[in-house]
Amino acid sequence: MLNYLNVEQVFAILSLGSSSLLIGSTYLPPSSSLSVIESHLSTVENLITTLKATSTIIFGDYNLPGITWSSGNLGLSATGVLSPSSSLIIDSFSFLNFFQLNYTRNCSGNILDLVFSSSNNPSVLKAPAALINPDPYHPPLLIKLSHVNKPSIDVTHSYYDFKAGDFESISNFFNSFNWDATFSNYSINDAATVFNDAILNSIKKFVPKKIFRTSKFPRWVSPSLKTLIKKKKYAHKLFKQTNRASDYSAFSELRAKCKHLSHSDYRSFISDTENYLSSNPSYFWKYTRDLKQHSLIPSSVHLSGVTADNPLSSANLFSKFFSSVFKPPLLSNSNSVRSITINMDTITDMKNSDQIKVVKSNGSEPRNFKNGSHSVGVLHGLQSLRNYGVLCDISLKTDDSSIVFGHKNVLMAASPYFHAMFRNFDESNKNLVNIRDLDSTVLELLVNYIYTGEIMITEENVQSLLPAANLLQLDYVNGVCTEFMQTQLRPSNCLGIKAFADLHNSMELLSISEVYIKQKFLYVAQCEEFLSLSYKEVIELISCSDLFVPYEEKMYECIINWVNHELDSRTELLPELMEHVHLPLVSIEYLLKKVVEEPLIKNSIKFKDYLFEALHFHLHKLKPDITIPQTFRCSSRQSAGFKKDVLVLYRSNTINQISTNWYDPTTDQWEIAPEMNGCRISAGIAILKDQFLFAVGGIEIGGSRFIEMLDLSLLSPIWVPTVDMLVGRTGFRVAVLNDYIYAVGGYDDGSKTYLNSAEVFNINIQKWKMIFCMTSKRACFGIAVLNNRLYATALTEMSERRSGVSVGVLDNVIYAVGGQNRKGYLKSVVTYKPSDGAWTSVADMHEYRAFADVFALNGLLYIIGGRNIEGNSLNSVEIYNPNTNTWSMKTLSSDVGRIYATIAVNRPVQT
Repeated sequence: MLNYLNVEQVFAILSLGSSSLLIGSTYLPPSSSLSVIESHLSTVENLITTLKATSTIIFGDYNLPGITWSSGNLGLSATGVLSPSSSLIIDSFSFLNFFQLNYTRNCSGNILDLVFSSSNNPSVLKAPAALINPDPYHPPLLIKLSHVNKPSIDVTHSYYDFKAGDFESISNFFNSFNWDATFSNYSINDAATVFNDAILNSIKKFVPKKIFRTSKFPRWVSPSLKTLIKKKKYAHKLFKQTNRASDYSAFSELRAKCKHLSHSDYRSFISDTENYLSSNPSYFWKYTRDLKQHSLIPSSVHLSGVTADNPLSSANLFSKFFSSVFKPPLLSNSNSVRSITINMDTITDMKNSDQIKVVKSNGSEPRNFKNGSHSVGVLHGLQSLRNYGVLCDISLKTDDSSIVFGHKNVLMAASPYFHAMFRNFDESNKNLVNIRDLDSTVLELLVNYIYTGEIMITEENVQSLLPAANLLQLDYVNGVCTEFMQTQLRPSNCLGIKAFADLHNSMELLSISEVYIKQKFLYVAQCEEFLSLSYKEVIELISCSDLFVPYEEKMYECIINWVNHELDSRTELLPELMEHVHLPLVSIEYLLKKVVEEPLIKNSIKFKDYLFEALHFHLHKLKPDITIPQTFRCSSRQSAGFKKDVLVLYRSNTINQISTNWYDPTTDQWEIAPEMNGCRISAGIAILKDQFLFAVGGIEIGGSRFIEMLDLSLLSPIWVPTVDMLVGRTGFRVAVLNDYIYAVGGYDDGSKTYLNSAEVFNINIQKWKMIFCMTSKRACFGIAVLNNRLYATALTEMSERRSGVSVGVLDNVIYAVGGQNRKGYLKSVVTYKPSDGAWTSVADMHEYRAFADVFALNGLLYIIGGRNIEGNSLNSVEIYNPNTNTWSMKTLSSDVGRIYATIAVNRPVQT
């Protein structure tokens, strides 16, 4: 492959019995530099030389519009708008005896896709059908190659070079014979044999052998040109090795000489051939008779500098050639047409004449026609004019003295910057303008974009392109640069990209990078960019209330790491930094083991106030009746770049398996979620730290203790197994209290007896342990967490006995919704406030439903799924508003079937 961006070339060698075919496919971007073209051509030549393929075919998009190609027995040629790049390709491929076989034009009338072959046997036609949707600028082609597996013939052979023979040694060799005795003692035939052997032996010994190889050059290449070409190749190879300007200058001079001499040789060959045919017509007829021995029609015919490349134009050229022997009578001057003047009176007379038939209108409505490719074709034409400096009226000079040419009207139409410059300022009357603070390469890219609508963005140029696009007010380039830099965001560079966006007032990139930093803060804080931030920048970042920090312990560690990075100068800053750490949310164990014992802050009086605040917060959790002042440090951070979604565990009506989906209640949209391992019909779902989702138990056969976890912060989260429960349970309930998972009650996995036992999971040490039992055994009950307590709701404790009830918590109130009893299915709802110690009825639901699932979201209570009186799964959700004591209901947009569990989470929006 070439070491240039966006240049593609692929080659393959195909063995066909005793012969081989080199196949290549190429894409060269528009306006490719000469160095790119040269590298491609060198690759082709090296492959042909190295692989020694018997034939070659190379096809692809060379982006050379406005050229008419012709190729025949006299070589490859082209006419039209020729550039240095196209001339270089023509010269090189003509040296390789290539034909150009594609003459199918695109919607703009150009031939961009070229097919070069060492033989004119392949057939290239427009394909009757395309494999994919065709591009109007690249019509699909059908290339047919015929192959006959013939015995290989070595076109090379050796011969004796008598010019270099050692004739003195040959003479001495013959003088060593006694020829008188030979002719006296042998018969004439035997003596002749001895003489003949002597001649052959002398040639073998004293005349060197040379190997003849078929020239790879066309017949019209002169020896002088061959020598120049060899020198040019050597100069190019030397430049590639040294990369010196002097070597490139020598190579460039030889290339120019080769180009000049090749044109001269070709013209001389054509002229000599035409003159020879004129004076020796028998040679032409011999050539024609030879062609009759072959079934192939010549691919091109040449006459007096005119080339025909299709049957009709070839026939016309033959007609012109043979008609030269006839002299048609000349028209007299009186009958010659000098001029024709037509006016409206003439047209009226012609219309009224019987000799003219006028087509009458049938009353059709006027129609507007639009050429969809017209604007593209115009831009291509303008770019061609710019490339050759045609009608360019402005030169843009950069700080490195490079010049970029253009047309004022084109630049004004595309860029408000140029519009203002050439209309209102002094530059309007100048043909040379200095563009300050812009790199010439970047300016050339942007001007090329104005003419073509295309631009190549790389990691190397994007930081120069974006501010330049802002300056020239090229909104599209600005947008794609922002999009490109967004894809480059990493924890290791996002702070630098944010600073870059802020410096150049790129508000979209600034916003995107800020969201990324907040989402990936814990990863960002581990990188060098974060450790190198100033004190002011760190304060600005950690004071954000919407950082994604599931563990406030991690924020504390990030601050300590930043201080330790430059300990001497940052130690005094630590108390002010710790003001922005939510220490009350740190676990009591971590506070006592890590924070209290940290040497950097042990003697800080100000920090002790934050520590006491945290300890009092934990005391309040144990004794709710104690009142303490609440600060922002006692509240969780509201993470940026997150959305409220609901994980739904369900069994599909069409597919007999358990599936998981994300559900957005506000938009009623569904999205596939990572699949769990196993059929978890009765799993309990819990979330810790707004990050770790747990699926607890639920696999009925041999997996009632099995647990797996989903880390929502990962780019591609998957469920992974974690520590099993201590007791196998079914029909149990799970809840989260103070970042611990509780598994309560249920049936014994073995004996199927009711359980009153409970166990708790500590994520910090990854262990389960048994805790005090409930006062009674129970399964399939409701569970709720309120006021730092866990409530296991008994069926008989409600105002109305019910089973299959759904229990949820909203605004410090426990809700028991629906269910069933001996009377049937229920739609009634009761609430419980610990302060009242009694159940109270609220508004009924619309549907009778039991075994539904419940979750609270954005101040509303949602009841989803469940079964109705007929025992069918309900495909609806009901929403309770406590402010109005009303229920609303809507049908789910996706018929998910039987819903087993739901949980509302803050899910990261991946960027």
